[in-house]
Amino acid sequence: MGEYTFRRCDFSDLGALNEIYVKSFGGGGSVPYFQWKYLDNPAGKAIAYIAEADGKVAGFYGVIPEYWYIDGEKRILHQSMDTMTHPDHRGKGLFPKLAHMVFDRIREETGGLLVIGYPGPTSYAGFVHKLKWKSMVEMKYLFAYKWMFQAAALFRGGSGAVVEDITTYPAEMDAFFAAHEAPVRPFTKYRIAVCSIGAGRSSQHAVRSLRGAGRGPYRGPLRLSRDPDGRIFILLVDLLKRDQFAKYMCDVVAHLFKRPGTTAVHTFLSTFPEVEANYRALGFVSNPFNRGPFSYRTPLIVLADPPKQGPDPYELSNWDVQPIMRDY
Repeated sequence: MGEYTFRRCDFSDLGALNEIYVKSFGGGGSVPYFQWKYLDNPAGKAIAYIAEADGKVAGFYGVIPEYWYIDGEKRILHQSMDTMTHPDHRGKGLFPKLAHMVFDRIREETGGLLVIGYPGPTSYAGFVHKLKWKSMVEMKYLFAYKWMFQAAALFRGGSGAVVEDITTYPAEMDAFFAAHEAPVRPFTKYRIAVCSIGAGRSSQHAVRSLRGAGRGPYRGPLRLSRDPDGRIFILLVDLLKRDQFAKYMCDVVAHLFKRPGTTAVHTFLSTFPEVEANYRALGFVSNPFNRGPFSYRTPLIVLADPPKQGPDPYELSNWDVQPIMRDY
């Protein structure tokens, strides 16, 4: 591999990263997307390394820092992002070499290693079998088509919740997160307004209670992404307390199905039984088979140095597994 040079990525040429992203994944990406993802992160700048050949990027691997509650304290862990190898340079062992460079840098900067990831089908084997990540769980989806929701909603009354599209987060969000229900799992995503409202490929919304003909009190953020087939994925719906899902979610899902072209609504299967039960009461189901609609399972994998103290990162019950865990 003497033809390659390796260096830490300084993100000075986001256009080159976008180019290899398109080559690796067949589309998507944009310079503003990478600016948001790697440089504008409130938790800090991404850590990444690149392999170059003939002055061009041949491979890239990076992680982004994230704020989490870890055993009740606000700390940083990293999420694995964008394993990219140019088609002309695959099979040359670039990914493992770049990954070890990233992991060594994390250890140097933080004193330890704790990384989570959501690998796609092509990179899963490299992470788990070659780099020894642990596969924690394959997350199922809950989903509903319009007719399924409408049948279930016949037995549910409206709560007076409304959803509004927003481009900047409301001032009430700061107070919302300050009063949010305390984490109950040792590893829980730390939610702040700028992180939750974000940018990138998702759209942002606010859930409010109805107050006459005007805007009522702010109840929580809602983040969505939508694919070309009109399927809406709920990345985040957050309320002050989990028991409020039963009050507001019927109106939220009804709003999503009123959006033109919506064919289905889906989200990760929650680890909290009361949240799962609320979705199922609205007609949502999971596919128990390995084929058919929403049968794909998204793996959550973890790589960590042995903890000097605190919760075991390789124990699934220690993690609050929710859609918000995954940054897009």
